[in-house]
Amino acid sequence: MRPRRLLSAMSLLAAAAAFSASVATAGSTAPFRVRADVLPVSCDVILANNGVVDFGVIPARNLSDNAFVMAGERSINLTLTCDAPAQVSITATDGRKGTAVAGMGAFLFPGAQNDQSTFGVGSVDGKNVGGYVLWRSTAAVADGGSTDFIASSDNGAVWQRGTTATNALIPDARMHGWALTGTTMPGAYSTISQTYNIRLGLNSRNGLPPLTGDTAIDGLATITIHYL
Repeated sequence: MRPRRLLSAMSLLAAAAAFSASVATAGSTAPFRVRADVLPVSCDVILANNGVVDFGVIPARNLSDNAFVMAGERSINLTLTCDAPAQVSITATDGRKGTAVAGMGAFLFPGAQNDQSTFGVGSVDGKNVGGYVLWRSTAAVADGGSTDFIASSDNGAVWQRGTTATNALIPDARMHGWALTGTTMPGAYSTISQTYNIRLGLNSRNGLPPLTGDTAIDGLATITIHYL
């Protein structure tokens, strides 16, 4: 199973064809293959507010000298639209990989999350600013009806009912899907609307560089659709 990246594939093929043509005019040949995937169904993902989750201005006085602090919680709506009913799932990639503060996941969700499920928000002068957990807690609406949360940690080979732990996305590792109520098999839907929550935590003052100016909180996650 793999995500379908048609635009990237077409760009690569165009570059390969142009390179091959330039070599041929110099009196030599270079074979190339044309490959593509034709999908019976095409889906798009839309994030509310153009995908921006704004925590506003966080005063430095809100930070603790020696302990993490929770900076707040926001939500964002994700909508999947397909041109025909399809079995799909999503994963998330951390665009700030390696910058999540160690121990932040357990701080934000004691007993349920850990460092694996924590996304980074960047670093300043080599010091990580904080981290956040991305999870779902309210039922999705699929084609106007209710669904059950399901999750997979083995690329979709086995699905299980969503729990407090598995309802959080793990960067590049955990898939989220949706099933008919009472089942754990991914359902085929044309439209899925799911709210995700973002809980943000910040490092202690002692774990940050001197706060003499603005400190950027710069998280970035990319959602990928997988066709099952």
